[in-house]
Amino acid sequence: MPYNRPPPEQRSRQPDRFYSVAQATAYHSDANASIQRDLTLLALSLLPPAAATGRLLDIGCGSGLSTAHLPPHAVGIDMSLSMLQIAAASSESSFVCGAAFALPFRDAQFDHAVSISMLQWLSEKQLVRFFQELSRVMEPTGTAVFQVYPLDLAHAAEMVAAAQATQKCATLVADFPHTNSALKWFLCVEPQRSAETTCERCPLARRLHGTCAYRFRVARRLAPGRLLHEHLQYAWHAYRKVARRRVLESSDAPPPKKHKKERSIFPNEEALVVALEAALGERLTLDALKAASDTVVNLVHATYTAVEAAVEP
Repeated sequence: MPYNRPPPEQRSRQPDRFYSVAQATAYHSDANASIQRDLTLLALSLLPPAAATGRLLDIGCGSGLSTAHLPPHAVGIDMSLSMLQIAAASSESSFVCGAAFALPFRDAQFDHAVSISMLQWLSEKQLVRFFQELSRVMEPTGTAVFQVYPLDLAHAAEMVAAAQATQKCATLVADFPHTNSALKWFLCVEPQRSAETTCERCPLARRLHGTCAYRFRVARRLAPGRLLHEHLQYAWHAYRKVARRRVLESSDAPPPKKHKKERSIFPNEEALVVALEAALGERLTLDALKAASDTVVNLVHATYTAVEAAVEP
């Protein structure tokens, strides 16, 4: 259900009060069910395959729209009783009323956790307490994925820092859960790894100067989902823009008036096209890009990372 800006979590840090009976009923709609399904399935795809049979916790489950797409043995928790009453009436899963920063579970009770659109409700102190509680109720080898809506770069860093304070590896990645090109952010929390998999940046995650989930997925042998398609489309559009400009510059005719919806060519796109031509030849086609998809993704990341590093103070 769409809200007028600012979003409710920015206006209130008390979801149990915001989601009255009427608000909870309005939230539990077919439109929201479709969105929650896509977000939940994407979050699951970022967890290890064993999560499907492990002890799974759905944090901030709301009216159960996300829990409905988890294995039936999953447990949902939310602090809004109005939401949980709807969830219990529409699902066979177990539900618990409680706060994320005071989880009413015993130590090491869960193997994995997911959370859809919950983390941004917590204040900075609540975030720290929540990740301490999550670390307590999860197995030391447990993993968690949070779909989040950071308000800005500082808010995103706040979430990552709170997770890392519990000696966990926390990676904020962008991915595409829907059939359209709407990008969403996911915070992946797992045990410390022996080495960081990547510090690359991705132009698809430009808003928060972050990276996409491609390298995260490859390192963990997870399916790439729509990420390959989106990177190939980005590279192809960059090539077409640069090629069109070259044709216009080589023509003696006066340049046509720029269409109001015509996109500018960013410096990283210019660098990307040069790198693609050096690697794949000057006459690029979409089929040629598809045949070298991993190379294309590497160059999309490398050129954007280099350009961003050059302009940073």
